[in-house]
Amino acid sequence: MTVKTVFRFFTSVLLAGCALLPFVAVHSPAASAQDSGWSSPAMISDPGNLAWQPEILAGSDGIVRALWLEGIDNNNRPESAAIYFSELVGENWTRPIDVIATKSGRNIAYFSSALDSQGNVFILWCGDGEFHISRNHVLTAGNAQYWQELMTLGYRCISRPKVLVDGNDRVHVAYVLEVNDVSEVLYMHSTDGGQTWSEPVALPEYEKDGLDPAELDMVVDDKGTLHIVVELADLSEGGWPGQGIYYAKSSDEGRSWSPPLLIDDIDSGEYRDGYGPFVPTLATAFSDEVHIVWYGSPRGERHHVYSLDAGDTWSANQQISTFRGMTWHNLMVTDSIGNVHLASGTIDDVIMYMVWQRDQWSEPTLISPQQLGPHYPSLGISSGNVLHLLFSGAKGTANGRIFHVSRGIGAAAILPTDYKTYQRAQFPEVRQYESIARPTHGSVNLKSRLPKVDIEKRDSIPPLPALLISVFMATVVVLAIVLTVVRRRTPWQL
Repeated sequence: MTVKTVFRFFTSVLLAGCALLPFVAVHSPAASAQDSGWSSPAMISDPGNLAWQPEILAGSDGIVRALWLEGIDNNNRPESAAIYFSELVGENWTRPIDVIATKSGRNIAYFSSALDSQGNVFILWCGDGEFHISRNHVLTAGNAQYWQELMTLGYRCISRPKVLVDGNDRVHVAYVLEVNDVSEVLYMHSTDGGQTWSEPVALPEYEKDGLDPAELDMVVDDKGTLHIVVELADLSEGGWPGQGIYYAKSSDEGRSWSPPLLIDDIDSGEYRDGYGPFVPTLATAFSDEVHIVWYGSPRGERHHVYSLDAGDTWSANQQISTFRGMTWHNLMVTDSIGNVHLASGTIDDVIMYMVWQRDQWSEPTLISPQQLGPHYPSLGISSGNVLHLLFSGAKGTANGRIFHVSRGIGAAAILPTDYKTYQRAQFPEVRQYESIARPTHGSVNLKSRLPKVDIEKRDSIPPLPALLISVFMATVVVLAIVLTVVRRRTPWQL
């Protein structure tokens, strides 16, 4: 074989490799956890207890903090479950410590947490059958004595609530309460850090006989519009399977809400026996983009709809995964360039990761090959470009343990800012609500269909990684062609 033949052979291989590069780099199927860039799962809860439902608090100071429920292990049943706190210092998590517990010593059933721009932490939690709102500062969040209870909400709590903080540090809460054997979705807010609160407002009723609100999620976009999704279920039958998912929004700080819009229905004919729409979650990107993900048809696969006009019109219902499994809430997070990140446990006891970029979801990738039985995945972003995931295990020795993994993402880094020295605020005595505002609403057609979003409205510029790969590929091809031509015309002695 001559030198010329060898040269031409390698040139051909290079050209063929360049032609295949886009398919390998952009459209590759699920890769191993090692290739995906995720760290190995690290257990952060007390291995002697049972823990579940973790949430991430990622503040502007660049420090990641975590809250979860944890109780004494009594024959695989938790007792005296309290809210625990830990923070990531360098590469190590601090020793978990319980910071909020019920007065009776019984389990805390549910909670939701949020962080404002000043470092104030708000927790809406259910204990002794009632919802409570507590506040602290991240600098003293690990000290139980500094947690202050702001309010107790009467009546019976039946599902996980939601608390969030908008860009103006207004605190918003939504929750489901059972009043006189009727469940209602209630909303209220505070504009002064929790010192005073608006009167509760009941969302429009769902006119579907025998069903009640069961699970909910709420987000706020850059313009201050509130978006909420609610799952309806037959609570007399244990709340399973879900019967329908509905969406509503408010553009006046929760004083009034749009009529409920049907997103998915068990009567759609798409579900197998024993399955129905379950546990919807929300995310927003930019000012007008809203996403809803839930466990859908036929047997708990992930489904998705999105809106490009702040919830006025919606895309068609689309199945976005072939994997399935009911692992409770899939808390999504949006990065600084508008990508929506989703992690979700599967029936195969592993956890998968997907990201929405521009107008499509990526192929699911495996976060960890370990079969830990992940439930309650919760995502957060620190320093602008580090994605963190917490989840609770539910299999074997991982059962009742909280795990943490992380990876870098292609968003811009954000320099941390220190929180000011915390001065403990003095609040009035705990306020308790006993009355509920019940606005009247006109009849609602719950069988309305979802109009499809005009995809032409989206920005057609390709994602930055794909653009860079294309430029690189074109450069390599041009260089290879030039080398081939020069080789033919120049009497090199190789």
